[in-house]
Amino acid sequence: MKTPHSTFEPRHGFNYLFAVIFWLLFALLCGHAKSESHMSPVPFFMENNRSPVSDYVRWFHERAPARLESALRHAKVVEFTAKLYGVDPLLVAVIVSCESSWRANATGRLGVKGLMQTHGAASKGFDTSTPEGQIESGVAWLRQGIRKCGEGPRALAWYGGAGCTKPKWATWRWKQYEKAKRRFGNEKN
Repeated sequence: MKTPHSTFEPRHGFNYLFAVIFWLLFALLCGHAKSESHMSPVPFFMENNRSPVSDYVRWFHERAPARLESALRHAKVVEFTAKLYGVDPLLVAVIVSCESSWRANATGRLGVKGLMQTHGAASKGFDTSTPEGQIESGVAWLRQGIRKCGEGPRALAWYGGAGCTKPKWATWRWKQYEKAKRRFGNEKN
């Protein structure tokens, strides 16, 4: 039964339960504030660790260092969420770089917003008004694409709404991922 204040339909009860459990676990693992103005989304066990994703973000922001601090915070959320969903964090980092250049308030040509530019079915059941929700919806959608199309450019095409085809843009993104893997290593799961 749907109540006036409910944002989830009954058939999405499992997704809602999973999201609640995920964010409760995430909230427990998140620690202290980095500054007075905002809380850090970085779990205490990942705080000062260097990783392929953080190295990739630092490399990506060499020419735009002003956004590096917020991008590194988002990178930690990417790592945590990708590992939780069983997706390679470096692949998610490449997608975020291509979709939004690590800007949480980015708006695409078609009006989609956020770090991973998800909308419609991809963002259903997620709070995409926060960077954490944007990342989780994108990672969940990517995982679905990997399950349906296999890992590779076809999964990226699924993510971009092209089904299990292999368009040039998806192949280009996959090559960016392979370059990042060679350059920064890979920590799958």
